[in-house]
Amino acid sequence: MKRAAALGFLLAVLASPVAASNRAEVRFQPETGRIEAEAWLALGPAAGEIVFRLAPGLAVREASLDGRPVTLDLADGAWRPTTSAVSGQVLKVRYGGSLPGEPTAELPLLGPAGGFLPAGSAWLPEVEGAPAAPFDLTLDVPQPYAAVATGRLVAESTADGHYRARFEAEPAGEGPSAFVGVHIIRERRAGAVALRTYFPPEAAGLADLYLANAASYLEMLEARIGPYPYAGFAVVAGPLPVGLGFPGLAYVSQRILPLPFMQTTSLAHELLHGWWGNAVGVAYAAGNWAEGLTTYMADHALAEQESPEKARAMRLAWLMDYAALPSERDIPLRAFVAKEHDASQIVGYGKAAFVFHMLRRLLGEEGFGRAVRSFYAAERGRRAAWADLERSFAAVADAPLDRFFAQWLERTGAPRLELGEARPRRKDGGWAVDLVLRQAEPPYALAVPVVIDTDQGSVRRTVTLESAEAVLTLDLPSRPHRLAVDPEHDLFRRLSPGEAPPILRDVTLSGRTVVLTAVPDTAMTGLAEELARRLLDLPTDAGLVADPKRLEDAPVLVVGVAPAVAAKLAAAGLSPAPPEIAGRGSARVWAARRAGGAPVLVVEANDVGALRALLRPLPHYRRDGWLVFDGERVIARGAWPAGENPLTRSLDAARD
Repeated sequence: MKRAAALGFLLAVLASPVAASNRAEVRFQPETGRIEAEAWLALGPAAGEIVFRLAPGLAVREASLDGRPVTLDLADGAWRPTTSAVSGQVLKVRYGGSLPGEPTAELPLLGPAGGFLPAGSAWLPEVEGAPAAPFDLTLDVPQPYAAVATGRLVAESTADGHYRARFEAEPAGEGPSAFVGVHIIRERRAGAVALRTYFPPEAAGLADLYLANAASYLEMLEARIGPYPYAGFAVVAGPLPVGLGFPGLAYVSQRILPLPFMQTTSLAHELLHGWWGNAVGVAYAAGNWAEGLTTYMADHALAEQESPEKARAMRLAWLMDYAALPSERDIPLRAFVAKEHDASQIVGYGKAAFVFHMLRRLLGEEGFGRAVRSFYAAERGRRAAWADLERSFAAVADAPLDRFFAQWLERTGAPRLELGEARPRRKDGGWAVDLVLRQAEPPYALAVPVVIDTDQGSVRRTVTLESAEAVLTLDLPSRPHRLAVDPEHDLFRRLSPGEAPPILRDVTLSGRTVVLTAVPDTAMTGLAEELARRLLDLPTDAGLVADPKRLEDAPVLVVGVAPAVAAKLAAAGLSPAPPEIAGRGSARVWAARRAGGAPVLVVEANDVGALRALLRPLPHYRRDGWLVFDGERVIARGAWPAGENPLTRSLDAARD
């Protein structure tokens, strides 16, 4: 959320930054977008000039200091009392005005569709340069609207056609955010925590599912970390096409409420941010660890609960994402602050989650749990950095972890493993395998999982690889048949060519992508170009072309309608739709590679309506290898088969 310099009305008062006791009563009129409010700001000992801000459209009606009216100097937007401020004084500000009803360059907004008033948008008086001010907040809206804010709900009522709710500030690290909408409110208790949904009437039937899932995830997370840090957790649905997390609250686009990923993985993810990112804040100047830890302890944990195969598939997907990331767009993990585009998410979420997976393998399940709980207990209420995590994990490991954290946080890239000779032999009445493992310079310090299938079942070993090459001998209880290096994808590394089948991101992440539009008339060209822009992670006006001769070795995106797409593919020497998806649905999307390895992505719709239907949903499926759509709905999706894996070796032919 931007704190815009353009936030308009300025007040100045000779006093110190606002102290800890503030109160506001805000009355919303969504149908007209109007706000009328009173705020009481407690001022500490006099310490110099401070500046108050209000959002554009809001203006001060009157102000008083300890009940004495004060005059505003409107010429420069600042006011100064004639007497010096003293400890204990209270500044009362009555203000109001109108807010935009649709999203603009700046927030907040309020209109018939609802209201979104986030912290930092100056819908409450803000003190420039001061710490975020906690508020005791009362909100009033006409029914059927309801209002909710971050903080602890202490009272609510309906009377005279109005809904009123009062919220007390909880330690959050930021000021309050508020939300307004035509909501049906449902509640369920989960121990000491009040779980709530604020859903529009047409989605109210989903409330019980969300509340049940939230209660289940809360129990899981409290067992692993400690008690939930807030009195309640609310899921608020609104019209904005975003998903946002706040202390004790998640704001969700009402369009995605019915989708399974939102009801499960995303819900757990936002709930966990109550611990990571809110109760324990992020020292962003030293990098953002919270998204990776949340992804690992929520998204990956739920996959593990479902099955080991599901968790393995998630880790493989993270590695495939990284394989698609051009080296020039890679950044050190410590440089990640927030998701600004697809490329940053691959590092800040996927790679970071892998760091915690490797830590868990290093410390074991019990040790990892102790380190997480120790970190939370030590850092709650503070802004923590990667160094604080390292300290907690090193204490449990009882060994320094500086090399581990340095190689994964400071370096770009990832190790690329190579399996050299692997030969079984008889040894002392049993068996052994001699093998060679290699990696590129400069080497990483790696704990590499190796699995050997034997007559008596699978044998798992973890071998150390700290140099460019290691010659190893693994003793076995019985005759070996097959050896695989990191078959479960437990190590963050560059996938070998056979492990990474093509996905949409191979094309969408590149800054060199050539776009071929394939439409029957120029009137449709704009639609095809718009879809291309939404798919690609970087602005690429220069890449929008119609000439297949420009392909060379660049990634290619073909967008259009059948049969123009087929003609464009043929003219460019590219393969038509694979038989697995040819002719299915209203649109087909697939990733492929040319003979030289350059990636290709094809979007083929039956007609202009089917192409337009892809504008909203398709950009959310960049991790897939192929998709089939019926209008906006995905009716089939999947990955292409992997090729031959050079890290897997049959030992039968090589046996002595």
